[in-house]
Amino acid sequence: MENKTSKYFKYAIGEIILVVIGILIALSINNWNENRKLKNKTQGYIESLRSDLIRDTTNINNHIGVGKSQLLEIGKFKSFSAQSTISIEQKLDSSLNLNTLFYRYFPINQTFLDMQSSGNSALLTEDQRRALIELGYLQNRLVIANDKIIDIAIGEISERNKYITEGYDFYKSQGIEPDKNTLIKALLHQHNRLEEMEDLANVMERFGTMIKDKSKEALLLLEQL
Repeated sequence: MENKTSKYFKYAIGEIILVVIGILIALSINNWNENRKLKNKTQGYIESLRSDLIRDTTNINNHIGVGKSQLLEIGKFKSFSAQSTISIEQKLDSSLNLNTLFYRYFPINQTFLDMQSSGNSALLTEDQRRALIELGYLQNRLVIANDKIIDIAIGEISERNKYITEGYDFYKSQGIEPDKNTLIKALLHQHNRLEEMEDLANVMERFGTMIKDKSKEALLLLEQL
């Protein structure tokens, strides 16, 4: 009886050990699967973040290029209008013919915003999160400055249009030549608008350069999985 009891006891212990080993193996496999899923999820986010950073940099480069081109045109106009022999009418016509368009900056950062709102930013390292947060701060500053300048410029256009519109349409349709005082007021607001366009280009280049530098830093950090 004692031998049988000893055998049963050893058998029971063996069964328990086998069960424990089976559980440990199952847990290891499950952990491996979860880690693999987490790694794939993190890698997917990182690829999207890289894509956003590259596209945003391209977007900024395009805006900076447009700004530089417009600065050259405005510079030529200022040199032209500085000549004493140029009449008010010629200056106004020249300023109205300038190809200066508004361009607004919209950051391409949806991936990181989604990660923050869903709590998945924890998948990134502290340095990666810091760089992307600092980048977002610079992007927001550029958006605010960009929008403010454009709003002021649009206001100057509205003020200019109180005196004269592009092409002198109203005056021409009535066969009227606007007086010099009207032209000067119109030219003043047109000048103010061009000043804002210069500010727009300079702000875009200044903040854009900082954003591009921070994007490079973030890209390097994202390579550190």
